[in-house]
Amino acid sequence: MPSSPSTTRRRAAVTALAALTLTPLLGLATAGTAHADSTAVASIAKAQTGKGCSSFYGCPHPGQWCADFARWVWSQAGATPMTGIDSRAVSFYQFGKSNGTLHSTPQVGDAVVYDADGSLADGEADHVNLVVEVSADGTQIKTVGGNESNSVQARSWFNWRTNSSPVGAGRALAFVGPKGLGAPPTPAPTQSTYRGDIPISGDWDGRGHTQVGVFRNSGGANQFILRHDDGSISVIALGDPGDQPITGDWDGTGHTQVGVFRNSGGANQFILRHDDGSTSVIALGDAGDQPIIGDWEGTGRAQVGVFRNTGGANEFIMRHANGSLNTVLLGDRGDQPVIGHWDGGARDLPGIFRRSSSGGANTIAALHADGSVTHAQYGNPGDLPVIGDWSGAGRSSYGIYRPGNATFSLSNSYAGAADTSFIYGNGGTWS
Repeated sequence: MPSSPSTTRRRAAVTALAALTLTPLLGLATAGTAHADSTAVASIAKAQTGKGCSSFYGCPHPGQWCADFARWVWSQAGATPMTGIDSRAVSFYQFGKSNGTLHSTPQVGDAVVYDADGSLADGEADHVNLVVEVSADGTQIKTVGGNESNSVQARSWFNWRTNSSPVGAGRALAFVGPKGLGAPPTPAPTQSTYRGDIPISGDWDGRGHTQVGVFRNSGGANQFILRHDDGSISVIALGDPGDQPITGDWDGTGHTQVGVFRNSGGANQFILRHDDGSTSVIALGDAGDQPIIGDWEGTGRAQVGVFRNTGGANEFIMRHANGSLNTVLLGDRGDQPVIGHWDGGARDLPGIFRRSSSGGANTIAALHADGSVTHAQYGNPGDLPVIGDWSGAGRSSYGIYRPGNATFSLSNSYAGAADTSFIYGNGGTWS
C-alpha cells in the first residue's frame, strides 16, 4: 500500500557514507569457488549421512550435537587451529570473528550459523551445519549437518537469503571458513584518503522528499550546508575536527536533523542535534566502526547503528529504541554502507556501495525485506554515494557526488541515467 503523505514525509532518507578516509571498493566477489582443500570438508560430511550421534564425533551433549559434528568434520579435513570452537553453534561465529574467516557469501566447506531471532550479537545461535555445494550465482546451497532429525542429514538446494534453514532454525546469518585448508588470504584494500566536502541528504523541510547538502570542515569548524528546494542555503555548525556527519529524524518531527559521529579514545559517540539546539549522546560500537542511521522499526524516528568489517564480513549492527541490537551481514570486504527505504515499506534497510576497481561503473546493492538483493550500476570510480527519495515516491533511490566537479547526479529509479544534475559545494580530492 502506498505511504500516506504524512508517513512519507517522516521517512527522511539518510546516507551512511561519512568517513573522511575511505577505502577503494573491490569488484564483485564470485560465489561458489571452493577453497583449495575445502572440498575435503564436503566429501567427509557427505560420507557421514544417515549416522547418528556417537562418541565418534565427541557428542558430550546427545541432544545438541550439531556443532560437535561440524567441528569433527573440519578436524578430519585437516583444519587447524580450531581454538574456541566448542559444543555451541555460536562458537563457530565467534571463531570466524577472531580468526578472520567470517564472511557473508557461501563457499564449499564453510560452517553456516543459523538463529531464529535474526541476530548473533546476543551470543546465541540455534544451529550450525556445513556447505557442501554452492550454486553458480551463490544464492543456493546444499548442506550436511549433524543433529538434524537426530542424525546426519544432507539437505538439497535452498535459497539461503530468502528461506529459513530446512531444519527450522531460522535464516543463515553467517558463513565461517575453516583455517589451515589452503585458503588464500583476502588482500587488504589499499587505503585512499578523501579531502573535501562530504555529501549528505535529508528532508530538511519536511516536504516528503529528500534534498542534499554537504558537510565541510573549514578551519577546524564543522558546517552542515543544507540546500533547500527554493535554492536557499542554511548552515548548521556542530562538532569537532575529525567528526563524521550523520543525518536523521531523531525526534519524529517529520524533517531531518543533523548530528556527528565521534571516536574519542576508542569510544564511539553519536551526538544528535535537536531542533532547539540541544544535543543528546548515544554510545555504541568499537574503534574502526562506521556510523549508520535508519528507521529500523518503522516508527518515523531514526535510530543509530554501526557498520563493522570483521575478518572480511560486513556487519550492520542496528540499535533499537529499547537498546537491543540486531545484526545483518551484507557485502564484501572494502564495501561502504548505505541505508535506504528501498521497498516503500515501514523500515529502512541496509545496502552497500562498491566502487569499481576496473574503471567501470560503481555498484549499489540494496537488501530488501524478503532477503533478496538488487544491484544497480551507477557513477564512476571516485564518486561518493548519496541516497534519498528525490521525487517523493515513498522509496529511496540512488545518486552520486562527483568531487572533481562538485556535481550531484540523482536518479529516481534503479537504472538509467541521472534525472537531475547540479553543482553544489566545493568538491574534493582523493590522494
